[in-house]
Amino acid sequence: QVGEASKLPFYVYYFAPGGGEPFSPRDFLNAMKKVPNFEGIKFTAKDFSTLMEIADLKQEIYGGGKLTVLTGPDDMALGGRAMGAHGCIGSTYNLQTKTMKAMFTAFDNGDHTKAMEIQTAANRVIMILVRHADCASRPYNITETIKLVLTWMGYNVGHQREGKRLTPEEEAAFKADLKAAVSLPGVIDTFGLLD
Repeated sequence: QVGEASKLPFYVYYFAPGGGEPFSPRDFLNAMKKVPNFEGIKFTAKDFSTLMEIADLKQEIYGGGKLTVLTGPDDMALGGRAMGAHGCIGSTYNLQTKTMKAMFTAFDNGDHTKAMEIQTAANRVIMILVRHADCASRPYNITETIKLVLTWMGYNVGHQREGKRLTPEEEAAFKADLKAAVSLPGVIDTFGLLD
């Protein structure tokens, strides 16, 4: 009913089945055919064989052109592209747009080695964001470090509503680690840390 309430393109999240009866990609796509403005999915699971099955079923169920498949896990963006995703949506892409664009360009041009090197470099940045946000004690608490970087880039986005705030000392250590990571090959310094 949500999709039918609007004429805008409708995208849904595809989460990994975590309880109850799992549903097949075929059942999912056939059910979504009933929504006239259904345009695609954001595949948030890390089971890329299911992602590949969805991309493959697109031709059979939708005749090829209608369905757009986007991936979520930032640290697996390249794997998603290799398995049939058209693009990606994730939190760290806000900070690494040029890096990710270079990775996809390398992949699309057949330079898979370079694309993998860039994904590895991007993952170093992601791990620094995760580590300094203390995601080990509060999963998915990456918002605060992302907002700090955006603030350094000149965007006044404030802090996350709840959770850990970095002390000035922790922020300095975070900035130093991030600066070291963006000075390595493969990462494009969109943060302005090397100026």
